Amino acid sequence: MKRIRRDAWWEARSIHKGVGYVSSIQTTQTFVNLGGRGRPGAWRLEVQSRAAQLRTEAAKFADSDTSIVSAVAEAEKLAVMRQTPVSWWSGSQVENAWLCLRLAEEALVAKIKEPTELMAQAASALAHAKKHQLPDDDPRVAQLRKEVDNKSTNSASILKVLQVAHESSDAQHRAMRAFRNRLRVVTVGLLALAVLTVAVIARTHPEGVLLPAPPELTRAWQVVLVAMILGTAGALFSAMPSLTQAPDRVESPFNPIVEQAALKVVVGAWSAIVGLIAVGAGVDAPVDGPTASSFAGFAMMCALFGASQEALTRFADRRASEVSAEPK
Repeated sequence: MKRIRRDAWWEARSIHKGVGYVSSIQTTQTFVNLGGRGRPGAWRLEVQSRAAQLRTEAAKFADSDTSIVSAVAEAEKLAVMRQTPVSWWSGSQVENAWLCLRLAEEALVAKIKEPTELMAQAASALAHAKKHQLPDDDPRVAQLRKEVDNKSTNSASILKVLQVAHESSDAQHRAMRAFRNRLRVVTVGLLALAVLTVAVIARTHPEGVLLPAPPELTRAWQVVLVAMILGTAGALFSAMPSLTQAPDRVESPFNPIVEQAALKVVVGAWSAIVGLIAVGAGVDAPVDGPTASSFAGFAMMCALFGASQEALTRFADRRASEVSAEPK
């Protein structure tokens, strides 16, 4: 492939008008014929389903181009391959699978000559253009709409609109994938720093405490570790409203909802530590040394500080909403 286009998740959700549906039994049979080597992942099932539909469409043409069959077969192959760490991070396997299906779909559209099918494909292409928020004054969209109004169109005009819709989808998915990866980097970094902090404190301060702590915790590393665990618990409770209000279905395999939740948990652990430092320094209230009256009070204090992560991570939530709302 000369150039990797980014994933077009809408293909499996928005089947072109005029393209026949494949029964669930037929789709399942395709999956079985691949040797049952499928791995978990919604995108794999979507690719397999769309590939089965394209195979059905290609069979309608007696002179079907072998490149169409080859592209569909390559997509099916990618859908059952195990992802490497590199492909998991870059999303290249998902993108290549959908690229193959796109090329096969465009090749099939180019073969359509029947006026009725052309009109159906044109209407579907315009619907995709609207979904991907392409402007009405785009010359390619305007030309195709004019042809539809005149009840006469051609595959070249349809392909131009499909391709520009693909490009709009590409840009949205690139942004979402980049945002998801940034969240992963920040989360892993904070988690590694937390582990390192506990290890360093355990080695440099084997006895005594550095932060307000209940009598049950007599060592500094225990206080830090327990505070982080309690902070994550508080973070989970405070994160529930924002996570449950996230869109039920983001049409992308790069949906960052899992990464958002992981970031909230890790930030909650650090919020508990920062809160304890503030209490120990007398910012919240004067204390007589780094102690806490009871473990229950200590747990409540850490959980409340952990819950305050929502104030810090709401910026990530806002960015996630912006990326999801961009043209796709």
